[in-house]
Amino acid sequence: MAVESRPAVVVHTAEHVRLVVEVAGPARPLVLTPPGAQAYAGVAYLWAMTAPARDGGLEVRIDCGEDPGFAMAAIRTGWRQLHMSGDKAMLGKIDDMATQVGGTLHRSRPAAIDLAETNDPQAALKDLIGA
Repeated sequence: MAVESRPAVVVHTAEHVRLVVEVAGPARPLVLTPPGAQAYAGVAYLWAMTAPARDGGLEVRIDCGEDPGFAMAAIRTGWRQLHMSGDKAMLGKIDDMATQVGGTLHRSRPAAIDLAETNDPQAALKDLIGA
């Protein structure tokens, strides 16, 4: 399994997404939803929240935890880049579903900065991508 070599960032809010799109430049960071966010925010909300990043050409992955129901809902919503962990047999089935719609199931989550865990998200993002 390949290790992600580009910078990755976890976004929690529409403001975080706007900031990533604004600062991204040629670094094209990978955008990740927070672990567990699908359970409290829902896949449709996260899809809408991250639309500016996708529209700006950035790859956005939803973290579905270990719940195949969230992964299936994400695929139905339009997500094509998913992260999920858990039972190997279930991961195979979700991988098949994602592949059928042109998507990818990522089984390992890359190291990333979490914009909610910094006092200055803009500075942290600029440091990450070298802007």
